[in-house]
Amino acid sequence: MPPRLFRRWPAVLLILSLTALVAAGIRVGDLYRHQVREQMARLERSMALARDRQEDLLRRLADGQRLIEAQQRQIGLQAWTLDSTQRRLQRRNEELQRYRDHLERLLEKAHERRRQKERDAARDRAERIQSAQAQVRLATGLLQGDDPDPEAAVAALQQARERLAPLGVESLRQTLAARIEAIRHARGRIIPPDLDERLAGLARAIRTLERPGRPRQRPLIPWARIQGALRQQIEGARLALRRGDPDLYRAAMDTARLWLETFYDPRSPHTRRLLDDLNRLQKAVAVKPRWPDLGPLEKAIAALGAGQ
Repeated sequence: MPPRLFRRWPAVLLILSLTALVAAGIRVGDLYRHQVREQMARLERSMALARDRQEDLLRRLADGQRLIEAQQRQIGLQAWTLDSTQRRLQRRNEELQRYRDHLERLLEKAHERRRQKERDAARDRAERIQSAQAQVRLATGLLQGDDPDPEAAVAALQQARERLAPLGVESLRQTLAARIEAIRHARGRIIPPDLDERLAGLARAIRTLERPGRPRQRPLIPWARIQGALRQQIEGARLALRRGDPDLYRAAMDTARLWLETFYDPRSPHTRRLLDDLNRLQKAVAVKPRWPDLGPLEKAIAALGAGQ
């Protein structure tokens, strides 16, 4: 080998070494670039995946936001519905409260009316009992004494019986009816049923009396007044019968007979017939009757008032 070539060999080696180094550097650079590219690709894939995940997450977030908004709207609607329902229920409760207050007022008024009705019923019951007791006491007074009045006593007992009618005391009313019948029966024993009509006929017969030709005693008053006085005595006898007073009846009949015998001719057939009628009518009345005792009846009515 030429010596000149040996002298250039180090440069060649250097060049070769540099070339190998460059080649190695290039390979290393390619390898690094390849690695970098792979890493970049992986990074891009990772970033794409991350973007996809982020987009999916954003979509989910958006869906969640929309769902939240929808739920918020639903909650708002429910809140509005609940508030509206609450207001409606409140108005309904207020109406119910007013209606309950109105019913309570009506109930209180009804209770007050019932209490007033009970008070009125109690007052009416007391007044009826007092009135009936007073009527029985009046009837007792009318049957006592020398001048009894059985018709007025019967009327008083009937009034007492009517006053007790709404109280539902039928047994007491039946007792009153029995006492009324007893008074009528006692009066009927002394006064025949047709006696009043017979006295009326006698009064009419006195109207037909003529002025006597020879009277036993000449009156100091006109004959017409004597005749009217005789009729008044007969009417007085009729009134005594209605009152159940036989003594007054007999006194009136005695006066009428005395006037007939004094101022008219007793030998006249007409006068004699009138005198006979007077005697028969006077004897038709019995003695003073025994009136029923009304004291127990008055006590029973008083006990009814005490037990109300």
